[in-house]
Amino acid sequence: MLKSQVEDIEQLILRMRNQFSHARYQYALELEAVEEAFLKEREEILAANQDEINSLFAKRREMELDYMETKQKKQQEYMDEISRMRVRDSEEYHKLKIKLETDIQTLEQQLQEMRATYQLNTEKLDYNFRILSERDMENRVTLQQQRKKLQRLSDQVANLKARYKKNSEMYRRRNKELSEEYNRATQHFKDLQKKFKHFENSDNEKYDKIFAMHVEEVQELVDKTLLADKIITEQQLGWKWVPPPPSLLPQPTSHRAKEAPPKDAQEEQTHESEADVASSIVRRAAGDSRVKAERISRMLQLLMKEASFLVSSDVKEKMETMAADKKSEIATSAILKALGVEDDADVDTLLGFFFDHKDEDDEDYEDELAPLGDLGIKVKQDDIINVILLYVKTREADEADEQLAVLKNVEEMGVVKKPSAKKLFWQSLANVVPDRTVRVWEQLETTLTDYTQILEGRAESLKKVSDLRQQNEELK
Repeated sequence: MLKSQVEDIEQLILRMRNQFSHARYQYALELEAVEEAFLKEREEILAANQDEINSLFAKRREMELDYMETKQKKQQEYMDEISRMRVRDSEEYHKLKIKLETDIQTLEQQLQEMRATYQLNTEKLDYNFRILSERDMENRVTLQQQRKKLQRLSDQVANLKARYKKNSEMYRRRNKELSEEYNRATQHFKDLQKKFKHFENSDNEKYDKIFAMHVEEVQELVDKTLLADKIITEQQLGWKWVPPPPSLLPQPTSHRAKEAPPKDAQEEQTHESEADVASSIVRRAAGDSRVKAERISRMLQLLMKEASFLVSSDVKEKMETMAADKKSEIATSAILKALGVEDDADVDTLLGFFFDHKDEDDEDYEDELAPLGDLGIKVKQDDIINVILLYVKTREADEADEQLAVLKNVEEMGVVKKPSAKKLFWQSLANVVPDRTVRVWEQLETTLTDYTQILEGRAESLKKVSDLRQQNEELK
């Protein structure tokens, strides 16, 4: 019984060994078939790539031959063109030579004619000299008569000198008055310069604050960019990182102004200065004419009554705490400023839209006690807004013409603005990382992307091999 069981077990073991040997043999055959299929596919791919490379080389040889033929044709065309130009220039040279020789002969002929003309003129001058000599005798007689006349005119000169002395004294007083007015205008101009300097310093301070804020933001971005460049250069590329030169990182200059006065005081001072400027413009425009001053006064009253909307709300709030006469001055200055009236010429232009007047018409009002009447006003109260619109359009058209003329003069003079220090500063910050480094980054990105794809492919292949090994273990 045991012996038969032993034999059965041995036969079972033998059968299992045979089956294992047969299965291993079959797997080996399948593996060889897979390898042969892979090798065959590899040879086909290599052959296809070789054919493609050969076709590309053939195409390149054909293109090179075409290029050589085209180049030779162009060289031959250029040589033919040079030959034609030489022949043409030679013909033009001979024609020019003949023309110049002809001109020389013509000029020589003209020279002979001019010599004859000069000889004739010499004879005429001799005759004229004799005539003038005779006239000289006549002029001497006339000179005696003129001397007597000179004595008579000397008496007249004495009278004129006395009149000149009288007028000189009058004009000296007038000059003194004008000098005092000039001194007042000069003082006013100096005050305006101080106010301009104040506002300029305030604007510069605001500009510097905004500029510093932007510089800090850009500097943080530059630091981040340089840190990224250092990490990529040292860790990814394995190179030695060299920081950019200090010239590419300039420090912006600051021109901060002194501390500005409070906003309320500044606005009040501005309104008062504008009122003074408007008053001086009106006084200069009126001059010594009572009629013109009355016309300007009536025009301003109409503007304040019908065009009060030209005064801003801020100015109206400031006017509430002022005296009545001060309110009128501030409102007048605000309206004139809104209309763009800057000097007495602008006042005269604006006056022409309201009145029909001429300089000689003022003679009718020489008597200071005579009534002035309507002074030739041509605008109704309801048409004030239309007149203002017409004046603004006319002024804008004139300013546009002046700007075009200035731009034309600038273009004719060839004026070219140079880049400012601020602009150069921003340009230097934009070029902290050179184009060569950016190209290295792009190439590194492309290479790392390809390397990532290769690693992913290898990971998939390793996963497949691991699956095959697991299947083999299960089959065993």
